[in-house]
Amino acid sequence: MAALAKYGKRIVVFELDGSVFFSTSDTLNTRLDELVAGDANYVIVDLNRVNEMDSSGARAVLSGYATLKALGKQPLLSNAAVHPEVTGILRDTDVHAALGSGHWFADADARAGVG
Repeated sequence: MAALAKYGKRIVVFELDGSVFFSTSDTLNTRLDELVAGDANYVIVDLNRVNEMDSSGARAVLSGYATLKALGKQPLLSNAAVHPEVTGILRDTDVHAALGSGHWFADADARAGVG
């Protein structure tokens, strides 16, 4: 609780829901820009509720990751393994390799030691 009180304002959890396709990718990146405009240093993109994703959706996630990194933010993905199809497309489009294993977590609470 002490860590959350101290660092909580530096963390944003962005929960995606439903399908992530080409038609939703612009909204995804616009929304990410809005969420990180403040003091947040850590952005957790939670895929728990994503039930479908195509290659353009995976590229949108990768693009969002690159944008966040360029802004000096620390992007993290959580719950990517909830739906095997989503995990597969993220691996097939090299999103997993591009982000590296240090940016993938089983759930949004798994990142310890932020700060």
